[in-house]
Amino acid sequence: MKKENRYMDKRGDFTAHSEGVADYPKRPEHRTINQNSKKK
Repeated sequence: MKKENRYMDKRGDFTAHSEGVADYPKRPEHRTINQNSKKK
């Protein structure tokens, strides 16, 4: 659960749009964070 908390904190505004990230192309950061969290 600690990993998820860190992940949400890094995402910031994307906490509520976890499913609709594709609708927010102005912030490509969430993709790199997604891959990093999956590796860990």
